[in-house]
Amino acid sequence: MKKSLLCLFVFLLALAVYGQSNKRPYSYKSAYIEYELTANTTGKQTLYIDDWGWNRSETIHSVTKMLGQKTETHQRTITIKYDTYQWVIGEKTGTKMHNQWLEDLMNDPTFDMEEFGEKTLEALNFRKTGTEMVNGKKCDVYKGLMGATSWVWNNIAVKTELKLFGTKQVITATKIEIDASVPGSEFDIPSDVKFTETTLDPSQMNFGEGEDGETPEGEEAAPEIKSFKDLKGLLKKSK
Repeated sequence: MKKSLLCLFVFLLALAVYGQSNKRPYSYKSAYIEYELTANTTGKQTLYIDDWGWNRSETIHSVTKMLGQKTETHQRTITIKYDTYQWVIGEKTGTKMHNQWLEDLMNDPTFDMEEFGEKTLEALNFRKTGTEMVNGKKCDVYKGLMGATSWVWNNIAVKTELKLFGTKQVITATKIEIDASVPGSEFDIPSDVKFTETTLDPSQMNFGEGEDGETPEGEEAAPEIKSFKDLKGLLKKSK
């Protein structure tokens, strides 16, 4: 599960930067998105994007039903450049993850953001399969690992379906505002929450595996990325 969710994180990052060449994750300065969660997990999610995608503020209120149990989530996630803060609303502890991997990429003068997006999608075995209309927006459709399908418009995942260990999650955007006004308070880190610091570890990413740890039938095993050097080698492989 942990590895699958990490792969999803990298997939969404790759979608954001795909087609960009100016080292900005998005082509617009800000956005506001409301999502509805359905299937095994139900609830609402809001997302503010600011500073061309470098700052993100996400709030999730959801209920997950699995194996006869119900789990409620009330969670905040704030990303400011390379640091991501996550905590449960009302609790006094959380995590702070420094994305050294992404920082190294962005500080590399040879790094090509557009190529990163393209090659990372390939490494994750995500393939563009066509276009479909979702909520009035013409979306590119990507299919890949974890039984995932994502409908993407303007580098935003308008709809995403995930299938993990017999469960299903559907995340659908019900409202999208580009160049939205973003309250500065969305990026306030609570002073009364103690954050445990971690660092994103690329060694956890084995992009070639399916849900059961095996390469999906009919697909070539993707290379394992254990370091920044491995990722750079992947990006340069087809040159």
